Amino acid sequence: MKKIVKVCFCFVVFLMFTLLGVACGDSTSSTQQGSTPTQDSSSVELMDIEGITFTNKEYVYDGTQKELLIEGEMPEGVSVVYENHLATDAGEYLAVAVLSGEGYQTLRMEAKLTIQKADILGVVLEGDSFVYDGEIKNLVIEGELPEGVSISYQNNGKTEAGSYSVSAVLSGKNYNTLTLEAVLRILPNLKGLATAVVNAFGAVPDVWEFLPSTFSPESRLVGQESLDYTNFVDVNSIPLNGMGKQLNLVYGVLNTASQALYYVNQVYAVFNTIERLYEAFLDTNPEDYTVFETEAGAFSIRLVLNEKEYSLYTAIGGVNLSIYANVEEETYGARVQLTKESVLRYEVEGEAMRVAWVLFGVASTEIEFVRNDDVVLGYIYDYVGTDSLNVATCTLMEVGEEYTTFIGTKGDFIPTAVSRNCEVYRNSDGRLVGTEVREEVETTLGMAIFDTLWYPLSYLEGVNTIKKVDEMNVMNPDKIYINGASDTIHTKTIGGFTKKSLSRRFDIEFKTMYFFEYDEAKEKYVSVEKEIPMLFIQEECLEDFEDDFNDKNEEYLTSEASLSVLAKDAAAVEYGYYTLREVYDAIVDIVSKEQIETWCGIIKEE
Repeated sequence: MKKIVKVCFCFVVFLMFTLLGVACGDSTSSTQQGSTPTQDSSSVELMDIEGITFTNKEYVYDGTQKELLIEGEMPEGVSVVYENHLATDAGEYLAVAVLSGEGYQTLRMEAKLTIQKADILGVVLEGDSFVYDGEIKNLVIEGELPEGVSISYQNNGKTEAGSYSVSAVLSGKNYNTLTLEAVLRILPNLKGLATAVVNAFGAVPDVWEFLPSTFSPESRLVGQESLDYTNFVDVNSIPLNGMGKQLNLVYGVLNTASQALYYVNQVYAVFNTIERLYEAFLDTNPEDYTVFETEAGAFSIRLVLNEKEYSLYTAIGGVNLSIYANVEEETYGARVQLTKESVLRYEVEGEAMRVAWVLFGVASTEIEFVRNDDVVLGYIYDYVGTDSLNVATCTLMEVGEEYTTFIGTKGDFIPTAVSRNCEVYRNSDGRLVGTEVREEVETTLGMAIFDTLWYPLSYLEGVNTIKKVDEMNVMNPDKIYINGASDTIHTKTIGGFTKKSLSRRFDIEFKTMYFFEYDEAKEKYVSVEKEIPMLFIQEECLEDFEDDFNDKNEEYLTSEASLSVLAKDAAAVEYGYYTLREVYDAIVDIVSKEQIETWCGIIKEE
């Protein structure tokens, strides 16, 4: 109880002292507030500057200085200081005006001074025509250029004859860019132009010119008498100038192309007349040389010149023709619209020629020949049928220095085989020197591959006469007799498990060969077929052939059998079969029926 009393007492004492201190503090503060304050001059209120404006201004460049000034009545004692308010060149400038004076609040004002670019006036670019003389020709602007404006030309300064669109671009920092356009014409030296134009169209292409002359139809003529093989026929009487199925396809294509060019020939036949009439026209119409219309022969001609491209349009008996030439690219060609779905087109460029045609929408063919030094390569694509169902063939041709080779899929093959036929002909006489055929046949034992050589029977010494009977003889479709024998020739077989299919090592078979006869009534060459005996040998059995043939047929031979194939002939066949066949496989599918139709300009309705 005593402790509680002591604590209370101390608290009371503390409280008294605290109150006394507060009282003393209040007394001091009251004294200070009662004293008189001193007046501050900074408290004087400044007046605002009113009635003055500083507004944006816009001008068009004219070479003089422009300024931006305040507007309104300035209060007495107020002055203005400007920043960036003067300009001459086109552009946008932010101007500042600062107004100040004693007793006034300083006023800062901003406004934009704009000087727009001016238009370039009084300058023109006019077209002009010159006559070709080998010198550079230019168009030049007319009028006075404003100070600070520069000019650049585009497509100006030409030498060759033609029409050129020239642009002159005028620009300067204070002016809007101005582009002027005009046409620069360089007229050809009309002297000799008619001849130059006609010559540019070249000549009607001769599709036979890429083959040796010995391959002409005349070289394939054969007598009309038939060889009766039911009796023994002298081997020396069998014609050797026939064509195999691969070459026969090429002849058919070239013959069709020649016939299809009939209408083009009609136009070229009057080219001398066209040249003469055009030359007379140029004498009186030098400015209108680009379009010429005339009558030549039995049809109308329209000639159009467009810089380096020349076109000639006409129609013959309802057939529309356009013949064209590009002088710069050195190409010429023609398109013949026979019917809505029948078109022929050709194009010649240097030593290359391309001819294609579509007949009634069901036959599409393209041939291309390229001459490179002493070698000619030919590519032939032929499609017969509809888009969904057609027969396609492709032929590769090479005309070398001594031999001409044809590779394709035309020949007598095993029906289910994937096949290639390589026919090689000698250039000096156009005769077949040999053929090699590849056949790939899927069997139950796997893929069977046969590489079979075919030679004219005249290469086999010891066989002087031959006879056939149309009766199957094991694997030979005919019974073959030689040298007056009463028994057929015999062969050896190869195959089984090693070859995956049984075949003959060699044999003599009759093949269809193609020749020409001249039809006096129709005045043209007509293709005819003849059965010609050929010797075939499996390539892998070639070294043993003579021994094998003598072994099986010794009693029928007039002398020991031997194969008289020239080494270079054999080498030519080997080159075609193993080297060119790879080239053929690379190009066999690169041209489609649709591509031929597109190049010919066939438009199909949807």
